[in-house]
Amino acid sequence: MAVITQSDPLLDGIRTPRLVLVAPQAGDGAALFQAIVASQHELQGFAADLPWSQPVLDVALVERYCYEVQRNWQRGDSKVALLWLGDEVVGWLRLQHQPDESWLLQFWGHSDWQGQGLFTEAVERMLVLAFGHYQVRDIRVPVADNQQAAHRLCARLGMRLLSAPSPGEAAGPFLYGVALH
Repeated sequence: MAVITQSDPLLDGIRTPRLVLVAPQAGDGAALFQAIVASQHELQGFAADLPWSQPVLDVALVERYCYEVQRNWQRGDSKVALLWLGDEVVGWLRLQHQPDESWLLQFWGHSDWQGQGLFTEAVERMLVLAFGHYQVRDIRVPVADNQQAAHRLCARLGMRLLSAPSPGEAAGPFLYGVALH
């Protein structure tokens, strides 16, 4: 389980050269909603517990999601960051504890901002935070077959391909991993 401290870097915000990664706050729903709407096609197939997987999406639903993330933060089993570029949300990251003691890292980026290295920058910073501050030992990253940019990002950051769907098997995610030794 992650180490929970009173001072969590994601609550205050973490800077990369171009982004700020920060936990969703009350009032962030409208900005997150705009990024979701712009990236709706890329978000198909994400976990059913996320607001963008719902059949009817509205700002109030996304704002409720931001509120729930804050309300449940101290449990420590899920760390969520919005990726801000100036005053615009351009992506999202979630690090979530799994029953086998590994952590699942999921991410997506606003379609208009892909191909510029922003998401590599964000995921790399989240890995540093996870292995350092949160004392995570093992991270798994599910990636759908059609998310070619995410496959390249995982490879660029040195993640190993742990499993892939077999030919003829129902489409499932590829699973990448990185562990602290």
